[in-house]
Amino acid sequence: MTYVPWPLGFYINPRKITGFLLNKAGQKPDRAKFFLDLGFDPQHPGVLEHALFMHTSLGNYQGYIEVVDSSRIYFRGSLLTPKGPAQNVQSIWQLQYTDPTRVATFITAI
Repeated sequence: MTYVPWPLGFYINPRKITGFLLNKAGQKPDRAKFFLDLGFDPQHPGVLEHALFMHTSLGNYQGYIEVVDSSRIYFRGSLLTPKGPAQNVQSIWQLQYTDPTRVATFITAI
């Protein structure tokens, strides 16, 4: 088993939020509906971004899976939403082994 260091930071491409998680016309309209129903607003994507960053707590850490040249890091737990905590939300992040910054990049949340 490979030792995977804890990321030094986390990064979310803004398009993941505005073009995917909060976009009912995007590739996953059911996922967008989920986040919109929780009170997140496409006009204020920073609210969801902040909630996802907060979701990466050690208490929500579930483990990782090694993939080619990286690890996928899984978090599951409560997500703070405009309508209150949403239980059992999973976020997935990727940490590239070759990236000297050791910043994990957001993949998705479900």
